[in-house]
Amino acid sequence: MWNAKLYDDFSKERRQPSLDLVSRLNGRGFKRILDVGCGSGMSTSALVSAFGEAEITGVDLSENMIEAARKALPHVTFIQRDCENSAADLGKFDLIFS
Repeated sequence: MWNAKLYDDFSKERRQPSLDLVSRLNGRGFKRILDVGCGSGMSTSALVSAFGEAEITGVDLSENMIEAARKALPHVTFIQRDCENSAADLGKFDLIFS
């Protein structure tokens, strides 16, 4: 299973693709965002920076990664779950980010 500490050792390299993608979405008004496979919250952090007014939910299978994400972003909802399964029970989202 994933280890958040080891994963974050390469945070610069791991964060950049999320920053690049979020920058392409700039100026759009998303109200609800789902970050699928959020890991330790790096991609979620980029979403919060760009869309701070949105309700953002992060999901990931790894308990270790979700714990790290919750510590980094305590105001965001993080759910440990298998991303292979439907997220329909979480409601509708304006953006699904992965």
